[in-house]
Amino acid sequence: MVIIGIDPGFSGAIAIWRPAIRSLYVYDMPTLPNAKGKTELDLHTLHDLLTPEDDTRHIAVVEQVAAMRGQGVSSMFRFGQGD
Repeated sequence: MVIIGIDPGFSGAIAIWRPAIRSLYVYDMPTLPNAKGKTELDLHTLHDLLTPEDDTRHIAVVEQVAAMRGQGVSSMFRFGQGD
């Protein structure tokens, strides 16, 4: 079994735990600057990280996120692009 933990967002991370071989890898959420200089997800790298290497059962757990008090609508929309 492989357990994947995902902390979404541009400053989030991905942890991949393989208990059978006691292997843990942690990666920063892959991002790239877009043409306007803003951060966006690097979907190709994200796909490569999350593509199974074998037929082992994989379980993914994603952090439940919510708006913080006082956070503006535009910042929440921007955060939603990273989820």
